[in-house]
Amino acid sequence: MDDGLLCNVISFLVIMSYFFGRPFVIKYIPEWLDYFIVIILAFATGWNLVDVISLYL
Repeated sequence: MDDGLLCNVISFLVIMSYFFGRPFVIKYIPEWLDYFIVIILAFATGWNLVDVISLYL
């Protein structure tokens, strides 16, 4: 497996684990911080998708 693809897969797994664990995390962090993290992770998810597509074109 290519190193770039492995990095993208690992970061995607971290992002998905945050989104699935959000109900538990929201209890411990402020709402504004949660929104900020979601925006950053949504951008990172899109960036990963573009990177994976460009790896195979």
